[in-house]
Amino acid sequence: MKVVTIGRSQDNDVTIADQFASRHHLQIICHDDGHYSLSDFGSSNGTFVNGNRVSGEILLKPTDIVRIGNTTIPWMSYFEVQAQIPHTEINEDSEPLAVTPTDDATAASEASAERTTVFFSSTTTSVVVLALSSLPIIVIMCMGGWLFFVRLLIAVVLGGLAIFFSKRADAKVVENDGTKAMKFAKTALSLNVVQVIYGIFSWVGLVQIIIMTV
Repeated sequence: MKVVTIGRSQDNDVTIADQFASRHHLQIICHDDGHYSLSDFGSSNGTFVNGNRVSGEILLKPTDIVRIGNTTIPWMSYFEVQAQIPHTEINEDSEPLAVTPTDDATAASEASAERTTVFFSSTTTSVVVLALSSLPIIVIMCMGGWLFFVRLLIAVVLGGLAIFFSKRADAKVVENDGTKAMKFAKTALSLNVVQVIYGIFSWVGLVQIIIMTV
């Protein structure tokens, strides 16, 4: 049996330079019967296999895609070298190490394409924020306040940009480009914050108009 520990701390077998990785994040075990299993150490941000967060100990297949934060773990490569594996450090901006399963390459590619976006997915949030910030302006326009058309246009532009950047972040996660994914996600988050502030003023304006007309 062979055990490989993975995390942000230098005392792991494999060190992950990823701010979203715990100091001691998980371990992967190669059992004597040839099976592999993964155990999360109760990490803060969790471990994801094929896009699904795991808990406890699970069995791994060679085609499974393991992700910690922004980093995809080429876990099979840790067990393919017969000699003692030297201490390895993976930078979150570096390309994933090559995994060389034989006929499983196609299956791995399909699994990568099908996995759900876990960490950066904010598209739904952006859509909801856009709807909530636009609704009071639409109500005011229906009451005859057509001068609010410009304010509605601003809300739509902000919301559209937030949705665009969140989708770009999701796409970069699938492409294993953690740096750009983080950049796009932060931009989407900033636009959502602006949308929320803008929406609060819109709702306050709607309440004031209703009070004045009653």
